[in-house]
Amino acid sequence: MESFAFYLLKSAVWLAGFALVYILFLRNERYFALNRIYLVSGILFSIVFPFFTWYYTVELPIMQTDSSIEILGSGIRKTSIEEESKVFQFSLLLVYITGILFVVFRTFRQTLPIFRIIKKSKAYQYDSFKLIRSDEYQASFSFISFVFVNPSIDEIETCEIVNHEQEHIRQKHWIDLLLFEILRTVQWFNPIIWLYGRIIRQNHEYLADRYALQRSSSTAVYRGALLNQMFSGSLVSLTNSFNYSLNKKRFNMMKHTIQSPIRKLKLAIIFPVIAGIFYAFSAPEYHYVSAHTDAKDGKTHSYMASINGTSYKTWPTAETPSTIGTISWLNNSIYTAKQLNETLGIKPGDSYSGEKLEDRMYGAVSDLYLDHGYLFFNIEKIESVGDNGTEDLIFKLYEGNRFKIRNIKIEGNDKVPMREIEKLLSIKSGDLFSRRKLNESVRSLCMSGKFDPNGIRPEVLPDLNTQNEKFGKVDLVFHVKEL
Repeated sequence: MESFAFYLLKSAVWLAGFALVYILFLRNERYFALNRIYLVSGILFSIVFPFFTWYYTVELPIMQTDSSIEILGSGIRKTSIEEESKVFQFSLLLVYITGILFVVFRTFRQTLPIFRIIKKSKAYQYDSFKLIRSDEYQASFSFISFVFVNPSIDEIETCEIVNHEQEHIRQKHWIDLLLFEILRTVQWFNPIIWLYGRIIRQNHEYLADRYALQRSSSTAVYRGALLNQMFSGSLVSLTNSFNYSLNKKRFNMMKHTIQSPIRKLKLAIIFPVIAGIFYAFSAPEYHYVSAHTDAKDGKTHSYMASINGTSYKTWPTAETPSTIGTISWLNNSIYTAKQLNETLGIKPGDSYSGEKLEDRMYGAVSDLYLDHGYLFFNIEKIESVGDNGTEDLIFKLYEGNRFKIRNIKIEGNDKVPMREIEKLLSIKSGDLFSRRKLNESVRSLCMSGKFDPNGIRPEVLPDLNTQNEKFGKVDLVFHVKEL
């Protein structure tokens, strides 16, 4: 359901983008056929484009964790959803389906009487359409290949109406309306779709007016026929009504005005909008790397290594001077440089020890983040030789967003009840992710005497689809082997 909801959101944004460009730049242009292509394209693109996602690459350093913990950046495990979330999602789904049923019922309620009239009324066959004179509708309109006119309308006015409605039929405007109805049915909650329907119908009238006026005996008679229909009837979903959008602007659009073909280039404004929407919904592809900068030349060197069958970039360690010079931090937004220096426990002037530095980086500093929900935190060390021969250190951080525990699952327990195992765990559903609590939970399971210590393996499964939310979601699976 979450995927479908996200699809609806993207579809609504696509439609809003096309509607916004039309309202701001195209609605006063008189290239009505071109506008029709644009508007129908907006419907089709809002249906198709949400299925496509642009991806960009993000390189993350390998996170150093307890050797017994396996963290997977992909391969999301589908687990049971919390009961509250399930109820909320079901309620939303019920409201959404109710809306769809209402729109479908409304459309059928308006359309079925038309079929009833077609079946019982006499139709006058013309070249490309059939004329039906019925007093059940005051307004004149066309429906697929049928034109409906009230018998109280005189012949001169009927001729003008037929010329107009014949254009709707000839240009097959009903196809546009059918596409719109399909999209409106699934996007009934989106106010933009209702506005979009008005825009499409209005452009249909401009198109029909243009060609009908070419066959009209008198422009004044044609406009008079429109005014006579001003207060006739209501709109039916899948029809083109002669009196739709009858206002000053429609009369102005009937005037023959020469426009420069260059104005057609306004349509190109939609291309940066398309690129912007694709960019807005782009998603990252993560590649995990570990980095080290050579102190001798200040450059980063890499080679490929395989860990558990997965290839990673790694960098060799270089010989370093014996005294630490300056210490700098990059990309730190959560903690200040002073707080990070205190946590690192190493200061300028100390003797350089690669082993101690690595322990503090992947120990105390990493714990500062990993114990407070920053699941994807990583730290990269960049070393360079200072002017006085000291070892200057730059620590480049990737903090990322915080993650909360969504579900905890135990696999391999046949005898020990789930509730008893949960009491042994320090980490609970709803907690911020904590490497310390995860390790404590593993130790508690080992010391319980119920499981083989060598058979206990925690698995961390972050849901990358939630990483841009305020709190990302991560599932934990504890694989155990009972004694």
